[in-house]
Amino acid sequence: MRERYGRVTVLSGYRTVTYNIAVGGVRNSFHVYTERKAYPAVDFRCERGSPELWGRAARQMLGSSGGVGVYPGQGFTHADTRPVRSDWRG
Repeated sequence: MRERYGRVTVLSGYRTVTYNIAVGGVRNSFHVYTERKAYPAVDFRCERGSPELWGRAARQMLGSSGGVGVYPGQGFTHADTRPVRSDWRG
C-alpha cells in the first residue's frame, strides 16, 4: 500500500467494546476481538488515491477471504482477515 499510495494512516485497529460503542461501531465488529472471533481489522486511508483504489488493493492482498469495506464519503477503507470473503460499500 505504501509503495503504491504513499503514507498509510491507521484510523482504527483493535477496539474495546466500550470504545466500539462510543464510535458507533457495529455490534459484532471485527475490530473487537473475543475468544471466538479474533480476525484483525483495520480502518485506514492513504496519502494518495481513493478509498475505491485502496479497497481494490486490499482485496488483491486478501485474495478469496477477508472483508473489505469502502467508505468514500468518509474517506477510508476497512480491511479484515475473516475466513470468508465479504465486500461492501459504506
